Amino acid sequence: MSGDDPKKILEFPKAEVPPEERARRLTVEVDRLAGLPVSEWMFYIECEGVAKKHGVTPGQLKQMVQATIKEREKKAREDRAENRRSEQRAEKKQVKARQENERVRREQERAHKETVRKQKEKDRALAAIIKLPKGEREAKLGELAKKLDEDVELLRDELILLVGDEEEKIERGEVEPWLEPVDTRALLSELETQFRRYIIVHREPVAVAITLWICFAWCHEIATYSPILVIEAGDTATAKTTASKAIALLTPRAYVVVEPRGATLYRLVHRYHPTLIVDDADRLLPRKPDLAHIVNVSWTRGTTIPRVDVRGNIHHYDPFCPKLLNGIGLTAHLDRATQTRCITAELLPKLASEKVANFRHAIRDERFLTLRRKLARWAADNMSVLATPIRPCRKPSAIVSR
Repeated sequence: MSGDDPKKILEFPKAEVPPEERARRLTVEVDRLAGLPVSEWMFYIECEGVAKKHGVTPGQLKQMVQATIKEREKKAREDRAENRRSEQRAEKKQVKARQENERVRREQERAHKETVRKQKEKDRALAAIIKLPKGEREAKLGELAKKLDEDVELLRDELILLVGDEEEKIERGEVEPWLEPVDTRALLSELETQFRRYIIVHREPVAVAITLWICFAWCHEIATYSPILVIEAGDTATAKTTASKAIALLTPRAYVVVEPRGATLYRLVHRYHPTLIVDDADRLLPRKPDLAHIVNVSWTRGTTIPRVDVRGNIHHYDPFCPKLLNGIGLTAHLDRATQTRCITAELLPKLASEKVANFRHAIRDERFLTLRRKLARWAADNMSVLATPIRPCRKPSAIVSR
């Protein structure tokens, strides 16, 4: 080693690059050059010896780069065309969806018109059946049920509701509001006086609760919860039914019903939005748990009852309305949850010395109509104020207990 020339450099033979690796490197270089501006990749080919490095001529490398560029441009055109086709397909789907929605809307509109037409036809038919002798009504009901493709039992229930006893079938519909504004304090006093004219009330809170509940019935459309008024007593001969009928004469669209079925109840409420008064509920609800359940859940707005008709259409019935129940010891017959949703007014037997007006003549007492008109005006004037949420007191410490 010491005799060798130190300036002499030993050169080792370079390792041979496999053909596959050379091809891969050339492909990578072509892709890189194809991504550059034309002037730049042309410069690399002509001046940098790139072609020689990869074992090809500049002309060959140029052709490869140009072929790659054309392939990329072709791919870009194909992608743009596919994007246009995708957009066209999406647009066609949207148009088809709009057409389908329009078709469904038209079908629903036709179905609604058909339902309204059938309801009007049914109302006219039931009104005509009412005028017939009782012995002929059942046959006509059967014909009507077959014609309308409805359950004859439901038609029979509707007919019973429309017929009713004239003393229990309180005038439905709207009353003309009182012409002048109504003072709330004076109105409450007049209501209590009129109620006591026919009913003996021994406990002052009972009279107050009934009076306020009557006012609530006129503002029911803004209510979220509807407490049930319970008129009960420990025995018979306490004027529970009479008190209920007196309240019916003071409330909007009152209906006094006896022995209603569950379907009758929610269909009636959904159609007429009445003040519903159920007589002898102490004997009724224990025998009809479905009815008791409807009364319980319907104290909250928005709880509907879905039913499917013979054609498979779903109808949602809303049983939310002011409700009054009466009966002997009625509270004990109610579910515990229902008890918490009730305002209970207990009536006591009338003493021999106590006198009231005969309720048989109450239907002709014009004071009831006058009070309904005043209640309608009072509700119209005060509904918006009553619907406004109550703000919490800013200074709770300022409240003084009495």
